[in-house]
Amino acid sequence: MQSSTWTRLDGGPSLYVATPHAPSKGTVLVAQEIFGVTAHVREMADHLAREGFTAVAPDFYWRSGERLEFAYDDEGRAKAMAQMRSLTREGVLADLDTARATVEGKPAIVGFSLGGHIALLAATEAPYVLAVDFYGGWTVGGGVPLAEPEPPLAQAYAIAAYGTPVMVLAGDRDRLIGDEDWAAIGARLTNYGVSHERVRYPGAAHGFMCADRPDWDADAASDAWSRVIGALEKRFG
Repeated sequence: MQSSTWTRLDGGPSLYVATPHAPSKGTVLVAQEIFGVTAHVREMADHLAREGFTAVAPDFYWRSGERLEFAYDDEGRAKAMAQMRSLTREGVLADLDTARATVEGKPAIVGFSLGGHIALLAATEAPYVLAVDFYGGWTVGGGVPLAEPEPPLAQAYAIAAYGTPVMVLAGDRDRLIGDEDWAAIGARLTNYGVSHERVRYPGAAHGFMCADRPDWDADAASDAWSRVIGALEKRFG
């Protein structure tokens, strides 16, 4: 069981906070997908709380509007892409600092798509118990304002310096993470000495964790989630 609520911070983002009824095992920041802190992202936070973790999901779009969400269709994707391009490295990192200030101890961070990119970016700037990247794009080659002046894995040395372990999960049909990108992700993490685990699911596409999207893959999602919960249990234990 868990309880969930939105909290608005003065001069900062709203936070979706899911809290376990039993004493918390630790706090996990949940970084949103490009479509916002959607029902899917909130369910992931709730799921973490049901597993015994406090989950905190900042609304990174708050500077443009309150709790913006976009539909999983072509029009919604176009609007979400435009909104995502308004994000800056400085703004996102400031929001992460604000979210961290509301919790006790060192948190983990789990991100989905855009949030996977944010999870790795976060790990270049501060220590985390664990950083989990679910199919984050632009982490090696960049290509969006958030990846300027360089993408997160160009700074994998900083992740190693903070000692944050990394988990990367993606499908081999992901349109944002082709074979070359997948190999480059592994090379960057390995070459800079980042403790990491990479899992690539055959036949799975981008967004395979989201049951509200046609590319949902129940088997891949179940396996990925069990790996993440197991890693969190180990790291917080």
